[in-house]
Amino acid sequence: MHHRLLHPVRARFVRFVPLEWNPSGKIGMRVEVYGCSYKSDVADFDGRSSLLYRFNQKLLSTLKDVISLKFKSIQGDGVLFHGEGQRGDCITLELQKGRLALHLNLDDSKTRLSSSPPSATLGSLLDDQHWHSVLIERVGKHVNFTVDKYMQHFRTKGEADALDIDYELSFGGIPVPGKPGTFLKKNFQGCMENLYYNGINIIDLAKRRKHQIYTVGNVTFSCSEPQIVPITFVNSSSSYLLLPGTPNIDGLSVGFQFRTWNKDGLLLSTELSEGSGALLLSLEAGTLRLLIQKTTRRAAEILTGRVYAIESSPCSLRCSGLQERLAARERLQMQEGPSIWAVLSRWDMLPIAMEVGLQPCSNLNDGLWHSVSINARRNRITLTLDNDAASPAQDTSQIQIYSGNSYYFGGCPDNLTAPQCLNPIEAFQGCMRLIFIDNQPKDLISVQQGSLGNFSDLHIDLCSIKDRLLSRAVQRGQTSQLPFHAAIFHMQRLLLLVVVGKPR
Repeated sequence: MHHRLLHPVRARFVRFVPLEWNPSGKIGMRVEVYGCSYKSDVADFDGRSSLLYRFNQKLLSTLKDVISLKFKSIQGDGVLFHGEGQRGDCITLELQKGRLALHLNLDDSKTRLSSSPPSATLGSLLDDQHWHSVLIERVGKHVNFTVDKYMQHFRTKGEADALDIDYELSFGGIPVPGKPGTFLKKNFQGCMENLYYNGINIIDLAKRRKHQIYTVGNVTFSCSEPQIVPITFVNSSSSYLLLPGTPNIDGLSVGFQFRTWNKDGLLLSTELSEGSGALLLSLEAGTLRLLIQKTTRRAAEILTGRVYAIESSPCSLRCSGLQERLAARERLQMQEGPSIWAVLSRWDMLPIAMEVGLQPCSNLNDGLWHSVSINARRNRITLTLDNDAASPAQDTSQIQIYSGNSYYFGGCPDNLTAPQCLNPIEAFQGCMRLIFIDNQPKDLISVQQGSLGNFSDLHIDLCSIKDRLLSRAVQRGQTSQLPFHAAIFHMQRLLLLVVVGKPR
């Protein structure tokens, strides 16, 4: 098989991920790649650092600008560069929830970065630790903003055609004048490559310690690779990950991060020790739900939970509707013994009881990374989502939890039955990473090598969920070019030869 790529691509490494075995044998592959040399200037920002490019004069006024760079990060938020003038001019590029937002204003003193919407927003899932290319071209009020070959054209606000920036441009963050180490917004954490401002190689100047560049914090000139291994659950009926734990501990501690576009899916199921029941954590209608099912049939009184609403919530909390209350009561009556429910969305913390239903505004299936942890100690259970904690309001003094020896993530094997693994809904489809059990990190590469746990239908060391936001834009015809959403490599001519079949 010969495969010729339609466009030149850029990368330092090329990785091939087999998706399935050949039915008649194993997979063998021979690859030939033809390319060219590539110059790279890289800077690594640790989230507390920045580079300041200081002008030779107080004010720099430009009618045209060309800014280009490449970046990669595992953080969904952070300022890549910023510049502003006293009359209201400003230009800022920042990551916001995995998307790139560009703020650009010309002589508009009414506009402020903290309150104004971005001039343009592009991309999605850009916190995937892959390289992404950015190009900003401005002539007067007309701007072309390009991310990974996807371009958006817009016209800037303001009456002037010139962009007036005072003193300096900052890359990696927005330092507060006179307060070393203090920044106005969250800094960029990750790597930038080949950063050019109007033909000036900013990273090269910094490497050669030129007087135009002032370094804040620790900026290094090699790109560190964080040792974070994601996994992808690809099949809604058969994907699962089995990891061992330490049984019979008085309590339980599990934590991980996940991202998905699906509203429903099993996240975690484990059978507890000492007859203390089973634990089930799932995503239902975009809401996180925790259930601890006791094996006894002893009745337990469930009190109405408390509601804590965050002021910035756009959601309308509806916790007393008749339909939701009846549905919640039916769910609890279906269980054999006393149950503890806790519901937690991005915007609220709801220790839930019989009287509280699902929240329609929950949206944990937004494609962003979310962290979740479950901790049980001394009859107290805490569910934490994105650093916001919730605990059941009811009395849990009669419930004792002992950790189990097997933890099933994403789904259940076909040969298991309750309470070994509970899955009342479909398996999880999405990505997970940073899995901790009993406060110990789990090595997912060892899982891949077969020396730890077990799995089915997983992509390991790869988060392969698709960019749905960009796909919808393509379907609506809002793209000028299709994106390359992957690690990008640069070759003028590339010939790929793949032979699949039994190895000789």
